[in-house]
Amino acid sequence: MGNFEEREKYMRWNKADLLHIVKTKRDSMKEKLYCNWLKISSCIIILGIILDIGVELTGVSQFTVTESYMDYIFAAVVSVGLLSFSIIALVAGILQEKFYGYKLRELLTFDGVKKRINLRIYIKTSLLQIVLGIVLLSLYFRVSCVNTMICLLVATIFSAGCMAYSVFDIMINDESVYKTLENGYGSLVKRDFNKNGKISYHVNTLTNALIESCKERNLEEMEELCKLYSILIQSVDNKENLPWEQVNFVETRFQQVCCNISTEFGYSKMIEQSIKMLNGVSKYGYWKEDLYLKPILEMKYFNDEELEKNDYRNQVLSLCALKVYKDGSITDYDWKRILYRYFWVLIKNESATLKIKYQTLKSYLSELLYFSRNCEDGKLLVEEEVALEILKYILNTDNIEEQEKIYTLFIRSITVKNQYEKDMHYFLFLSMVFQLIYYYAYCEMDVRTEEYRKKIRNLLYTTITDDMISGLRASFLLEENLENILISFQYRVPKDISVTDTFEANTDFIIAKYKIWTKDFNVKFLFMLYCQYYDLIGCFYKLSDFFQWNGMLGTEKDAILKLLNGFFDKETGLLKEEFIKECKQLGELYNHNYDIADMEQQCIYAWIQDEQIKLVDTELAGSEPDEEGSLNTTMIARYVDENMLRNKIFGWNPEDKMDFYIRYTKITGIMHYSDNSDIDHEKTVAGLVETCGQEALNGFIKSKCQKLSISYDEKGIENVLKLIEETDYSMRNFSYTSDWALARYVQSQTYKQLREKENAIPICRMHGINEHIYSKKNNFSYKFVISKARMKNLTEQECLRELERLGKYKEFYYVDGVLLDKKRAVECIRRKYYAYEFDFKLYIKFKPKDVVWFCREKA
Repeated sequence: MGNFEEREKYMRWNKADLLHIVKTKRDSMKEKLYCNWLKISSCIIILGIILDIGVELTGVSQFTVTESYMDYIFAAVVSVGLLSFSIIALVAGILQEKFYGYKLRELLTFDGVKKRINLRIYIKTSLLQIVLGIVLLSLYFRVSCVNTMICLLVATIFSAGCMAYSVFDIMINDESVYKTLENGYGSLVKRDFNKNGKISYHVNTLTNALIESCKERNLEEMEELCKLYSILIQSVDNKENLPWEQVNFVETRFQQVCCNISTEFGYSKMIEQSIKMLNGVSKYGYWKEDLYLKPILEMKYFNDEELEKNDYRNQVLSLCALKVYKDGSITDYDWKRILYRYFWVLIKNESATLKIKYQTLKSYLSELLYFSRNCEDGKLLVEEEVALEILKYILNTDNIEEQEKIYTLFIRSITVKNQYEKDMHYFLFLSMVFQLIYYYAYCEMDVRTEEYRKKIRNLLYTTITDDMISGLRASFLLEENLENILISFQYRVPKDISVTDTFEANTDFIIAKYKIWTKDFNVKFLFMLYCQYYDLIGCFYKLSDFFQWNGMLGTEKDAILKLLNGFFDKETGLLKEEFIKECKQLGELYNHNYDIADMEQQCIYAWIQDEQIKLVDTELAGSEPDEEGSLNTTMIARYVDENMLRNKIFGWNPEDKMDFYIRYTKITGIMHYSDNSDIDHEKTVAGLVETCGQEALNGFIKSKCQKLSISYDEKGIENVLKLIEETDYSMRNFSYTSDWALARYVQSQTYKQLREKENAIPICRMHGINEHIYSKKNNFSYKFVISKARMKNLTEQECLRELERLGKYKEFYYVDGVLLDKKRAVECIRRKYYAYEFDFKLYIKFKPKDVVWFCREKA
């Protein structure tokens, strides 16, 4: 039975498909027939001429006609030929009739229509057929032309029939007109654009037609017009160097079209059609970002009746069910903007009454905050990201009455709608909600006042009571989901979700501010929750249970442990008073007061110490100190040169030949590496050489070059002026006359003379030169030449000296923030501290008399 039904279904499908193919082929043949009417008519006439030639040559004929018969045939040809003028009159009567916004006279210029209805050619052909009939009638008494006359009549009738049917088809067959319009529209628009820049006409024509079809709620016509609009926009997109005014005009009219579609056919339909219309557009694809929001922004001015009639709530919330969302045409970012903007418009609407506005807002939040969909662990739903943006708005608004109402709706909807929700994305969302509230209530001090923070804290004390719930507070939501909220932090530490990048408070009048919302803040907030709610979870969970501890890299563990260690007093192993105060603030905010016991604090601190020692043991087991030995001086020289060039050090010239040098030997230094996984000893020595070389150069200038003691008085002015007049310095790195201490002398002639001469000496930045100097430009150059370099491991005594310098607690030592016994501490020092010894020469091209440095006299 099943096979029979399946076969019958298959047969029905094949029959329908076959009928479609037959109809398509028939329409294609008919189209070819009507488009080639002139060629077929000519062929018919030629056939008659051939038949007459045959009769004349062979003398064979099937029948003989009389003179009157020829007269009747000729009369028929003339009558049918004159029908062309009747057809023209018929067409003229409908030339003003519009099809999809365009008049018939405009459609007649389309290539697809001109092949079928070319009135100019048809008139000429009809007149030629009449003239040919006259000629044939005149030749009847001399040659046989009966067949030609009959074929002429047939050709005339055929031409008139094709033309009449084509006109009739345009009058009654809208589908045929649309196909013609669609096929030739692109070439028409392109031709008009290139010829006379005729853009606004086509835009207005299609826009008005679309608006009219929307008013008439003609869905089929609207969709067909949208296809034409797509061709129009692509033509605009392909047009080069289009003026901004025209682009803005097209965008404005396009938005107007989409708003009308949204009003009459719904927001979802508008989204689908706008995506189709913008498909393939490259330069103006950004239009859609504002286009999706345009109908929603119109709601800002809706009154009660309009708001209830054109509420896009259900369509906006169900965008994820549309095909355009599933195939990626509508992105999560687009949907997020749409959802948030809908909320924002409702809040900013001042035309509707408060009752209707908040009733609509309540319905919207109730549906938005029902997180029924699912997603991958470690990610948020789009709705949850929007909910966080709404919470930010609630916390930042200055309207206290509005803030309390929306906050009440927000907390109520989350609690009631998701009380049975067990998916991790929901708890991840809650962790951000409570952290965001705490952040604005206590942490943000740069751009928020204490009065503002107090207002947020008071908001948390709001108790929600209505016909369904009684005495609800945000603290209930936290305690009810505490365990899962803490577990959700494993997806936020060490790397947080990108949505939190927008949580940092900002303002227009502060360019730079201290950033609070960091990964360290996430760890701190988690630890604060753990400590403050230790009575509820401390007995069941270790702190590591809330991280992906076993799968975490050693460097990430080390950073977290050091941060946690920083909250403890090293000597007592107890939490610092400052951190305990912050925990109590958190408990007060969320109505949970608990003082974590000293023993519980010490247990946590002991766990941190144990984990740090494990990391140290792992690091020691997997590494050995680098072997001491000589270093590559060529590599060191290359690093020095790169550093000096990158820092634009003045006078550095390693290629110049210099004879004078000062030699420095057995320069030693000990360097500490916090990360010993990637140590480049040559690069380290290069940095030491650069520092020591710069110090040596500045020492040479101060000890060997000319010194001018200056004061900021008339005597000082005279001394500097005398120096400039007696020497030929061509470069300086400071301005003596610009000092405010000389302001009282600006009118004196000596000062003016000095200022003029000083300005004649070019000033330039001399990176690496610490003193105020004048110099001769061509001579000032120097370089460092490294002759020997060596790396040495620290001896045990040197290690112990470093440990004593770092600090000690009882029998333990602090190394990189970790409390270690002596053996481990020494091994860590051996792997992270290295001694370097090197010799270098400071080559100097300039002579002491080429440079003068200025020393300010002491008062």
